[in-house]
Amino acid sequence: MRPDSRQTNGTARAKGKGPEAPRPRVRLAALLRGLGFLLFTAALYSILIAGQTPLDVRLGEPAPRDYRARAPFVHLNRERTRAARLAARRAQPPVFRSAPRRWSGGVEALQEGLQTGPDALVWQRLPEEGFDRAAFLELAAGLAARPDVLTAALERMAAGHWARPGDLGHELMMETTAPHVVLRAPEGGETLLPREALNALEGGSPAFREALAPILADLPEAQADLLAAGIAHALHPNRELDVERSMEAGDRAAAELPPATETIEAGRLMLAQGSEVTRQHIDDLTRERANYWAGRTGRRVSLQRRIGVAVMLLILLLASVLYAERFEEQLLSRAKQLVALVVLTLGLVAVARLAVLWSVSPLWVPIPLLVMIMCLVYDQRFGLGAGLFYALLARLACPGAHLEFIVLLLGGVLTALFAGQVRTRSTLIKAGLMAGLVQLAAVWGLGLMAVLDGPLVPLRFWQSPLLNASLVALANGVASGFLVSGLLPAIERLFGVTTDIRLLEWSDPSQPLLQRLLLDAPGSYHHSMVVGSLASEAAEAIGANPLLARVSAYFHDVGKLKKPEYYAENMPEGGRNPHDELSPTMSSLIITAHPKDGSEMAQQYGVPPVVRDIILQSHGSTLLKFFWKKAQKANGEMDEMEEGHFRYRLPKPACKEAAIVMLADAVESAARSLDSPSLHQLQNLVHSIVLDRLHDGQLDESGLTITDLKRLEDCLVRGLTAVFHNRVSYPGQEAQTRGPADDKTPATARNGADAPRNGNGH
Repeated sequence: MRPDSRQTNGTARAKGKGPEAPRPRVRLAALLRGLGFLLFTAALYSILIAGQTPLDVRLGEPAPRDYRARAPFVHLNRERTRAARLAARRAQPPVFRSAPRRWSGGVEALQEGLQTGPDALVWQRLPEEGFDRAAFLELAAGLAARPDVLTAALERMAAGHWARPGDLGHELMMETTAPHVVLRAPEGGETLLPREALNALEGGSPAFREALAPILADLPEAQADLLAAGIAHALHPNRELDVERSMEAGDRAAAELPPATETIEAGRLMLAQGSEVTRQHIDDLTRERANYWAGRTGRRVSLQRRIGVAVMLLILLLASVLYAERFEEQLLSRAKQLVALVVLTLGLVAVARLAVLWSVSPLWVPIPLLVMIMCLVYDQRFGLGAGLFYALLARLACPGAHLEFIVLLLGGVLTALFAGQVRTRSTLIKAGLMAGLVQLAAVWGLGLMAVLDGPLVPLRFWQSPLLNASLVALANGVASGFLVSGLLPAIERLFGVTTDIRLLEWSDPSQPLLQRLLLDAPGSYHHSMVVGSLASEAAEAIGANPLLARVSAYFHDVGKLKKPEYYAENMPEGGRNPHDELSPTMSSLIITAHPKDGSEMAQQYGVPPVVRDIILQSHGSTLLKFFWKKAQKANGEMDEMEEGHFRYRLPKPACKEAAIVMLADAVESAARSLDSPSLHQLQNLVHSIVLDRLHDGQLDESGLTITDLKRLEDCLVRGLTAVFHNRVSYPGQEAQTRGPADDKTPATARNGADAPRNGNGH
């Protein structure tokens, strides 16, 4: 409703045709909600059927049942294929490359070293340990005197095939079954060479000793061994193993070999119950399932499953919509909360579906976390419904999670019961812990009930798979409590709400704004505290939020800090009334400004938005009757339009808590003007004020029923009786009177100064 429509009374509203104007907008909103519902349903359905459910077996674990082929498929024998390909790889001859330049370089270096002597670079190749370097150099000096003999021996060796011992002992040479090796020429040609033709370039090699026989013949055996070893270290091989090309050739040979296959007919046993699952089993089950789903029967089963998911999803959504219309009607009109709820729901279903696709335990699905959020944002009843709704959605997302569904359902319900009244963050943590313990107990209880060829749980229970599952269930609940506690500010921003935890923090009288009200407007502060007490008890009586009502009452008059001296409760006894010097119109402008000033001031101090809204709504569009009558008396009869100048131009109470604050504020102010009121007087006062607000249309948008109003009246009367009960006069003292009135300041005049708080003259 527009602000200007709130300035008129019930008669003026009856003349307008307001209800017909917003019809196109209402239809558009309904259309958008319907479109949003369809998109939400489509998104949920897409997530629920996304991907292919993985196999229900795990590598190394016993098979939970017998698995028979539902459709014929080609069985790939992994072991036979691996063995055949390994044999093909080993049958491939290793590749050696010819290196004549390296051989020539080694020969030249050796001959140069013999001529140069001990300082030649070639002798740096000699071993540092286990080699008599000095003795070898002495023998080399003698060999230098016979260069023709060495040259002849090296020329004979150049025609052979010499390789390092490391190449001949390489694993490729040791594992190959080929009788030949491939010799690759520098220009690219290849020839087959018998393996026996390769000689080791080392001093102990028989072929090498035979080639150096003319040199070693006259030497003792020890000196011959030393000289042969030194010459071998000085030379370079003319054949080198090409490891990379050898492995590539082996890989090609293995890849060209077709896999070993066998056709498995339908009905054949693939995996027996209790057998250990191997990679071969997983491969067979995967191939069988692919063939099955690709066939006509599989496609029909898949279609039936999709139809079943769609039917169950529509039933769930229909039930949730009917529940919202019956118990949470305002939810459908709060776009921000609705969007946040949709996002969280889609996120939960996505997590559940990913848990299935990634073979993660469904017990990680954070249902307790979302139920806590629902209890905080809405109420315990909504949290209970959300727990059931989310558990059923998780069951649709995880087709095989039968026992997990029961665990999550119990966890969600118990979370709602433990998180029903949350005033502190520690309560959330306790609720999460209790939910986790309940889920842990449920896992063990359901596990002990299951029987699989005997007791499921071994005597050493820590070896049971139930232990891991129960720890996951416990961690889910505990983590949910800590996460919600830490993410509380983000949750409030996401849903645009203020939780009781935050409201409890703002109920502390040491809040800076309340302290300022206490110091600068003590009368208004005391009045607000009393109104807070009345409002809290009244809200409790009709099932509204007592904490919200109390905190809103504490702050509803902070706008009076702008001009505290213009309000009756802040005027000193017998003091000057500033309204006596002002016109009624000017006085009404001052008085009606304080709710808006209070809302702005509350925003500066960071007061929650819901409290700021109630500050604005706590006076609605009520009439300042004292100043209105004063103006009528001064100016004669005034028409209805001029009456609007003496009304608050503010929204009417849009919730029960705002209406409660309005009524508690009015009855408390009015009761102060009575001198020692009796119970009957208080009952008449409260009833007249409630009727006045009702007939004036101030409660039209609050959601209060006639039954609620009756309970409110009774509760407010009890509260006022406790505050304004008669006291026994002490000897020598005059009976104390309540109310700000004295002989110099008429009660009606003082009431007029605070007309928005005292029932407007009643």
